[in-house]
Amino acid sequence: MDIQKFIERFKHTFVYELLSKTITDEQLFEHVIDKDGAPIWFKDQTRQMWFMWQAAKAQAVPEGFVLVPKEP
Repeated sequence: MDIQKFIERFKHTFVYELLSKTITDEQLFEHVIDKDGAPIWFKDQTRQMWFMWQAAKAQAVPEGFVLVPKEP
């Protein structure tokens, strides 16, 4: 699931390192799923990281594809 992958990767960031000193994982990753299936994060920092992660994924090369130069 996308949320689990996000949480796993988020735990390897400096933001997580800082936040985990003051709040628990349960608090940091608390969320509900809206009617469209998207998560609504209760912590603003987690929400911001989710949006950044989604934007980065949208620009990434899909798995199984490669980039090639326009000019051979």
